[in-house]
Amino acid sequence: MVTVLAGPSRVPYHVHHDVLCARSAHCQIALEGPFAEAQSGEMTFPEEDPDTIKLFLHWVYHLALPRCHYPVDLQTYISLMSFAHSILLEELQNTCMDSIRAAFREQSQGRETRTVGGEELAMAYETTAELPKLRFFVCFQAALQRTLNRSAADVGGWMDEELTNLLQQGGDLAVQLPKLLVYCTGLIPFPSANWAENERYSHYGMSRARALSKFTMMV
Repeated sequence: MVTVLAGPSRVPYHVHHDVLCARSAHCQIALEGPFAEAQSGEMTFPEEDPDTIKLFLHWVYHLALPRCHYPVDLQTYISLMSFAHSILLEELQNTCMDSIRAAFREQSQGRETRTVGGEELAMAYETTAELPKLRFFVCFQAALQRTLNRSAADVGGWMDEELTNLLQQGGDLAVQLPKLLVYCTGLIPFPSANWAENERYSHYGMSRARALSKFTMMV
């Protein structure tokens, strides 16, 4: 058995050596090479939240992730995707992305749609600089949710105080989100050839943002 220690408090999780090494080349090298981990039988991830490592070990044993419930699980799944990137686990990154997309799709089809908040956007941008696809997806969802059923002139309906304060801090998010808001309102063309395939939605009285919500699941 191997002990995996998570977070600054070193929360222990126990996992079978052979299973962990079979799933992760990073862990195999650490546990079977000339490193301290091979001698101690421990792997330490002090910067990772224990919930992130717990979810990682679930994937290690099942090669699948439990259902991602938006919004309560979003931060953990984003953190897991970032962790998977750091240890070069592309398969886990793809599984995380699929789970996040499914969670957004599910909540968008429900009776109540919760808008992506400023805190969630900030967290996505702070932890996923190396994951531009995930950054774009979460930002796109935020823009779509704020423009659904609103006219281009209803600028006040797009922004809440939390998001306004966040954008005033500048950075990549302050550049990308306003652009996507403008795209979603139809003030300028959406920058993708695939958009032409979705123009048919307008013939059914569907708003530009509503049609884009169909498109976003292909991103």
